[in-house]
Amino acid sequence: MCRRVSEPPGIGAPDRGRCGFTLVEVVIGMAVSGILVLLITRFFSDSHRAYNLQERLADRDQNAHYVVKRLEERIMEAGAYLPESGWPVIKPATGSPAGFSLAINPRGGTQTYYDDRPASFTVPIDEESLFRNAAAILIQRGDKASPISQVDIATGYNLDGYAKGLKKGPSGQDSLRLASATAFNSGDQIYAFTREDYDLNGTDLSMGGIVLAENIESVRLTFFDSAGTATTAWDRMHSAKVSVTARPHLPDPGYQGDGYRRVTLNSEIRMRNRP
Repeated sequence: MCRRVSEPPGIGAPDRGRCGFTLVEVVIGMAVSGILVLLITRFFSDSHRAYNLQERLADRDQNAHYVVKRLEERIMEAGAYLPESGWPVIKPATGSPAGFSLAINPRGGTQTYYDDRPASFTVPIDEESLFRNAAAILIQRGDKASPISQVDIATGYNLDGYAKGLKKGPSGQDSLRLASATAFNSGDQIYAFTREDYDLNGTDLSMGGIVLAENIESVRLTFFDSAGTATTAWDRMHSAKVSVTARPHLPDPGYQGDGYRRVTLNSEIRMRNRP
């Protein structure tokens, strides 16, 4: 504000007007400015906290949906291009860690032999591309009474035209290189085979030691027979229920309980390759 200041008589020039702030005005201005800075800081802090919370919740939901989707696809197609019986395609885990083991035929590779073949490390197949990504073959004998056996593919064998145990023949006759010599009789069938092991260690869902999703608190799998009764026997499995609970990687201090905002997704699956 402006005010008039008078100098003592006889000293200097006559009275003149001067502009300035009183101490009270300065104190009030600083207090108001401090309040405004505090409000603005609080606003940005709350906005940042809300943004981080939404990001964590979005990651949580994405992880939960991914796990449910992956398990749906795997369980729904369980048993495709594998022997229909005599082999446990799905083996639910018992105890800890939670999870299950799933046998799969990666590319649908199958082969039937129509003549007897002596024991050999080399197995003729019609199309080597259908056996890629397989670690072994399952052998179902023609008489069906013999147990199904497994023979590893020599994936480390890379000689004589073989690459990871597979060879594309120049005349269309492709072949596998097996880890042990095996004989075949007319009517025997082989299936490309590998196994996926799903484990929940802590809050990491892993497959064969590779982390697929983080911050998964629980995965519950229940399998049912055609009558709706829970079962752990593959030969009786007809459908399944998957329940996945996920949480953010950090708790929210303002939330109830331990601060974790959890979400649970449920899905019921009809297994396509079951009678």
